[in-house]
Formats: sequence, structure tokens, C-alpha cells
Amino acid sequence: MDIIKNVRNGIKKWLFPDFDSISSFLSIGNDKTISAVNPNTALTFSTVFACVRVIAETIATLPLHLYKMQGNNKVKAREHTLYRLLHDSPNMEGTSVSFIESLITQILLNGNGFVEVIRDNFNRVVELYLLDSNKLKVYRDTAGVIGFEYYDDGKIISLSKSQVMHIAGLGWNGVIGYSPIGMMRKQITTGLNQDNFALDFFSSGVKRVPILSHDKHLSEEAKKNLKDSFWKSWNNGIVVLEEGLKVEPITMNLSDAQFLESRRFSVEEICRVFRVPPHLIGDLSRSTNNNIEHQGIEFVTHTIRPWCVRIEKALNNYLLNERESHKYVIEFNIDGLLRGDTLTRQRANQIKLMSGVLTRNEWRRMENYNEVEDEYGNKYFGSQQIRPIETLYTTEEKTEDKNKINEEGNKNVGK
Repeated sequence: MDIIKNVRNGIKKWLFPDFDSISSFLSIGNDKTISAVNPNTALTFSTVFACVRVIAETIATLPLHLYKMQGNNKVKAREHTLYRLLHDSPNMEGTSVSFIESLITQILLNGNGFVEVIRDNFNRVVELYLLDSNKLKVYRDTAGVIGFEYYDDGKIISLSKSQVMHIAGLGWNGVIGYSPIGMMRKQITTGLNQDNFALDFFSSGVKRVPILSHDKHLSEEAKKNLKDSFWKSWNNGIVVLEEGLKVEPITMNLSDAQFLESRRFSVEEICRVFRVPPHLIGDLSRSTNNNIEHQGIEFVTHTIRPWCVRIEKALNNYLLNERESHKYVIEFNIDGLLRGDTLTRQRANQIKLMSGVLTRNEWRRMENYNEVEDEYGNKYFGSQQIRPIETLYTTEEKTEDKNKINEEGNKNVGK
């Protein structure tokens, strides 16, 4: 029995490593400066705060709908209770925007997000509450079933898998996600130290340490009196030098210390981890008018979309039962982020309109215009320049036959 127990404990530790094992893996256990970095202190670094904010706000403000499948078409399932929870408010404490924003923030900082799912007697989801990922521990019981322990004011609350929706970020075992803050503690510590250095640098008068030189020997008392009188005059803004006294201020050149370059590199490193284009957090040093739009599209494609798909999969898996999963689907609408500039968007819609893909009212709804009420507002139109290929060949054959008939007729008229 001891052998089986040890094997189970080994598997459990491998599947669900605690913070100490992760710290040893990162070799930060003995470094008090680096180990002091946590999600709260990391947010004091402006680059981390800006990256988390732009991702969380972008996803939280995307339309999140519950759709009902009707053949190959999807319609909004407004009659379902989940529609209101996801689109408007998951509980009585806040809106869906603040809920999704806080959930994404926890995932970005801790690598895991947890939501308590409240169901009624008919197993219908009625409320969703965000759980603090710092207080929740994931474990696997003796039967191999995943469970959760929530630590709240000294109390341990056991929660089953059906009660908790777990959304994990990048991880090793597919269950627990790595903490991005834990993985980049050194980079964040470097950035925080640079901020502290800049604060000390400017708060001490930009390190202006004047040196007073005199061609004669001065006693200690004379030096002290000279220093006191000089600083008194220095602080008042007027300095009067006597008897050939000279002042040579020593200043530290930040450019020589490559301070600005190192700070910019720290910004780029954090942006690289979160996959956020620097221009979205205010760094325009390497952005131009020609590439900003494409960088924005890449941000949606490679950053926002993967997170949206990850959240959609979790919502569909945890909130829809087996019967509902065949009829309903939960999806974000990210089309608005990929629309591009106004002229390009209108040209694309015009092509869709002329190709019979889009109606006038559909186009107007996309641009937030009211629908037209004439009989052609919801009809599809097609250009006369395009027709089925079978019709094209038939028409060409008829044209050739007609030309032959006309040629023969002209010959007979000539005779």
C-alpha cells in the first residue's frame, strides 16, 4: 500500500506542482529580490500593467453571445438564461465586462482563472462568480478525479469539478497553467530596479554634486562653513563665489550609462512575453503609419484570438450540458477588430453586395445604421457580369451558331 501511495503522490506532485517546486525550477528560491515579485508588485511596473490592461479590456469589450444552431445558420438564443449571464451580467455584483476583464487579468498574471458555477435544482446555470486564483488549489483525489480547495479566511471549502470552471493558460500537463509572472521574474525585477534608479536619480537633483576648488589650503572649520554657505546660496538659486573659488558640478549622463536603451529593452521583453505590439502600450519608437494597422491585425490574430478560443472552449464545455452542446454554441465576435480602415472596409462590403453575399440592411447594421424599410433592403443582388460556367459555355455555343447562320444568310443575299 505504501508503494501505491508513493506512486500516487509522485503523480500528483508532477501533475499539480506547488509554488515551491516551481520556484526551485526557476532557481529563484534563494534570491529574495526576485522572489519578492508577485502579481501585485508586477502590476506596479507600467509595462506589465499596460500589457495586461490592453489584452483584458480588448477581450472584455468583445460581444459574447450564445447562439442556437439552425442547420448551417446561427441565431442569437436570447431566450436562454445563459445569454443574459454572458452578454449582460453573470451575477448581481457586476457586469459581464468587469467579470471577463478580471478573469483575463488573473489568467495573464497567475496562469489560471477559476469561476464558481451556481446551478439550480434543474441543473441550469443561474450565476457565475469569480474565484481568487491565489486562494484556490487544484488536486486529484484517490479515485483520480480533479477537485478544488478554496481557502477563505482560514476555512477550507471543497469544490467539485462541476462547481468550478477552470481556464488555464500555457502549461505542461494541460491542467495547470504556468504563471507568466513567475516565469519572467528576472525581467520584471530588472524593470522595477530601473524605475527605482530613475526615481533616485531625479529626486536627488539629477545627481548634481558640485565640487568646490580653491588654490589654497583650508582648515576643516573653513571647509564646513564654506559648504554650509554654498548650499544655502545654491538652494536659493544665487551663488556668489569669492577669492578665486571655482565650482565644477559632476553630472551623470544617462545616455552614457545606456539607461534609456536598457529601459526600452525591458519594455520590449515584457511585450514579447504577452505578445503585445509596443505601440499599443505607448511605445512608438519603432512604429510607423504604414505598419501600425498591420501590427493591430497581428495583435488580434495572434494574441486576442487564441485567448478567445481558449475561453470559448471552456465556456462551451462547462456551461452547456451534453444535450445543449448539440444545439447551442458560445462565441466571441472579433470581426469588428479586423475591419481595418473605413475605405478598405467599404470596398470589401461593396464587393460582397455586388456578389450577392450581403444585403443592404446587413451592411447598414454592420456600420451601426438603421435599416431601410423598402422592399429591396433585405434582398440579395448580383452583378450581370458573372453567371454559372455552364450558362457561359451554352451562351458561347449559341453565339457561334448564330454567327454561322448570319454568315450563311449574308452569302445567300450576295448571290
